[in-house]
Amino acid sequence: VPLTSALDAAELLGCFEHADSLRADRTQRGAARTAVDAAVRDGVMEAGPKVAKYPETAAAYEALTGPLTDLAAALSALAARLPPGAAAPLHHRAAAVAAVAAAPQTSGHGKFEWVDGAVVAAVEEGSWVLLTHAHLCAPAVLDRLNSLLEPGGTLRITESGESRVVVPHESFRVFFTLDNTVDSSRQFSRAIRNRCLEVYLDHHPIPSPAPRACHPAVGRVEEFLSVVAAGPPREAPEPEDDEAQHAEPAPAAGVAAVLDA
Repeated sequence: VPLTSALDAAELLGCFEHADSLRADRTQRGAARTAVDAAVRDGVMEAGPKVAKYPETAAAYEALTGPLTDLAAALSALAARLPPGAAAPLHHRAAAVAAVAAAPQTSGHGKFEWVDGAVVAAVEEGSWVLLTHAHLCAPAVLDRLNSLLEPGGTLRITESGESRVVVPHESFRVFFTLDNTVDSSRQFSRAIRNRCLEVYLDHHPIPSPAPRACHPAVGRVEEFLSVVAAGPPREAPEPEDDEAQHAEPAPAAGVAAVLDA
């Protein structure tokens, strides 16, 4: 998520948008695909490649385009075949899909609804968030995340009109990047800085390794590229014989006519 000087907390936490009856459907299908991919990957690492050949795995991917009720059942069936570590996220996602499927479908014309931002969605799902150019963001906006970054902290959202406490997933991580060489009228939030592990990367260029330390193939490739860049070799002009070099040039036709006269 790129941070700018004009960004406010609503872009991180969420805001009110026009009600869309299909928004929750699209969100759950996208999250379900991500959950199935991660579960199959973790299952293959724990139980072997046979997990990818389970009938429940194929059924889960096919159910991504079907009704939400079938998708929730397929996720639960796949979770029952996987190891506990890989099955836990699928159980959580199956319950969320079933809840959306059971919710009544209402028309969203002329209505607004609260939509969680990228940070809140990542906090609940256990994703990793990268907030870039943090030195450009107002400290008051980032200070909104202070309670979340405390040990055992939570995030309380009141912008939606109701007090809601979001408990972070155990896999949630957040990263900030900033450039302290850029002149900026704003200063990075000290409260956020005290809650983070700071890693400094120098701007000095990394020296290239010595040619002798490289693999021999690297030198041959560089030689080939230099030859290609130089183009085809030019042919040297043929040397003239001695008679042609010492012979006097023949006079022009007009000069010869004058001498004869």
